[in-house]
Amino acid sequence: AVNIAAGNGHSVKEILNVSLKVDGFADAVVQFDLSKPTTNLLRLIDTSHAELKLGFKAGTSLFDGIERTIGWYRSTIIDKSPVR
Repeated sequence: AVNIAAGNGHSVKEILNVSLKVDGFADAVVQFDLSKPTTNLLRLIDTSHAELKLGFKAGTSLFDGIERTIGWYRSTIIDKSPVR
């Protein structure tokens, strides 16, 4: 098995903030429920095997990846959904 990732860790808060910015909601007020259980604040994936065996090294930033994913979702999923 080979892990394909950027090799950088990002918190849920960081991913959420980038997603909100990309989607035009940078000024949204987000509240976290601190009474809920938490898990690992940061999870990292070892990508050395992908680089060694496949020559793969990610070149897409978190911002660009989320921007492209939201753009794809809008053009592929939302634009092709039946009107309700």
